[in-house]
Amino acid sequence: MTSETTEAIENRKSLRSACTQIDADYVLHRLVEIDQMDVLDILNDDGG
Repeated sequence: MTSETTEAIENRKSLRSACTQIDADYVLHRLVEIDQMDVLDILNDDGG
C-alpha cells in the first residue's frame, strides 16, 4: 500500500471510531466484561 492509501484508511478508521464511539479500548473492556459474566446470566430460562 502507498502511504497515501494507508493515511486514508487511518483517517476513515478515526472517523468511524468518533461516530460509533467504539475503539480498541472499548472492545477490550467489553470482552473482559463478557468473559467475567456468569454463563447463566447469558442463557434464556430454557437454556437456549
